[in-house]
Amino acid sequence: MEESSSPNNLTEHKANDNTLYWQTEQKLGTCMLHLYINNMWTDVTFRCQDHEEDDKADRIRAHKIVLAARSPFFQGMFFGQCSESKAEFDLLTTQSKILDLVLRYIYSDETTLEETTAPKVMELAHLYQISCLVNYCARFLTTCLRPDNACELLELALLYNLTELRDAACVSIDDNAKQVLDSDGFLRISNTCLTYILKGDTFFEDETYVFNKAIEWTERQCAHNDLTANGKTIRNTLGEAFYYLRLPALENLEFLKCVKGKGFYTMQEMENIIENINNKEGDAVPCHRVCKRVKRRIYVIVPPVPDNDGLGKSFENEIECTLIAKVSRDCAIRGLSLQNIEPLLLEDENKGTYRSAKYSYKKDTTVEITLECMFYIEDIKFEKTFHVNQQKNMSVELSESLLLPKRDTPYTLKFKMKYSSERSSIHLEAICDPSFNNTGQGAVYTGAFSNKLASHTCINFHYSSNHVNCIKSVWIDNFPNRKTEGPRIC
Repeated sequence: MEESSSPNNLTEHKANDNTLYWQTEQKLGTCMLHLYINNMWTDVTFRCQDHEEDDKADRIRAHKIVLAARSPFFQGMFFGQCSESKAEFDLLTTQSKILDLVLRYIYSDETTLEETTAPKVMELAHLYQISCLVNYCARFLTTCLRPDNACELLELALLYNLTELRDAACVSIDDNAKQVLDSDGFLRISNTCLTYILKGDTFFEDETYVFNKAIEWTERQCAHNDLTANGKTIRNTLGEAFYYLRLPALENLEFLKCVKGKGFYTMQEMENIIENINNKEGDAVPCHRVCKRVKRRIYVIVPPVPDNDGLGKSFENEIECTLIAKVSRDCAIRGLSLQNIEPLLLEDENKGTYRSAKYSYKKDTTVEITLECMFYIEDIKFEKTFHVNQQKNMSVELSESLLLPKRDTPYTLKFKMKYSSERSSIHLEAICDPSFNNTGQGAVYTGAFSNKLASHTCINFHYSSNHVNCIKSVWIDNFPNRKTEGPRIC
């Protein structure tokens, strides 16, 4: 039998294939898998929890040396100082289906995973110290992420310290906060996972709603542990997570609606928080993080330069503009959306009569121009060059985010755009987007800079001159700040 190494073809537990030349011109993984699924020359047997005690036929059989070569756990079991020489081992807490999936990976570096089986395979792989299989499961689960299962997968990622799965789960959670809060999975998570979620500045949702869902989670925990859900037990049950509820960032009335008569705070703590809300000098809010939550990604609209004559602006072959950006908290530029740039053909209306030559521009939407763009910031030594096509999607995502740390001095961002064409008769015209509105998502252009930006705003842009704008919007990523140590006042 020719056994494929594709995981989609590894579903049969036993092939019962006696093809004579099964080794010929096959990969190592294919041959090793053939040995396993056909029980060839095996020397160890496993009895799982769903195997009958007296029925030897359904046992899982394998090869000690292969398992020991892939797993320190099996190496110790078969060849360590405390190893046993017996040929059958009982794994009565393990399902045979899950063990089979693990062994298929051991033999071939591939296995068939499903959303329901992958966490169990990951657990067994962790027990058997097969780190490559743990990561294999994590990559698969990343493709299964949805708002309704993101909490469960974040729990796994934190348990097994899986950075890629953890970060992907956090993106899903932050971008779908309302759905996550309403999911059954949110009410089942551990305190560690709850704290990690609430810790994120980019877990963006109305803070009173976040608070009420956290209380609902706590009441469920109290009921499970036969505790009376009062202010003291709720605060103790929440533990560190309590201090990542952004209650001091609420307005007075919202704050009082959440805590009045609940017994969460002492009178002194209440006074401190209310003083903080009203920007009065007083003692620091005890331990609380008071930064308002922000969206993970915002699209900052760059307002168009007014086009008073309605004719657009024409340039021979290059457009250049300068943006001034004020940053109120650490963030990163992730990409750009560019304005529509259209080609104009230069025509001689007098058909070559030199003395009375008169030229005009005519739009030609059939001309396809490749635009060469350069985006750079002088004072942080950043420069990025890329190409776009003016007839296609005029968006660019940077391969690496450009960090813009918070600072009082504005950044100066410069952008150049020129076309690559042998036709010297082509000029460029930048057209302001007629559907422009400055409400946007996230940071909003307000004209002159103010000292206090909107709560969800991390960055503001304006053009430094009357140049036509090349950039329609800038994609900004806020930082979740989940790696900071302990709650703090921002």
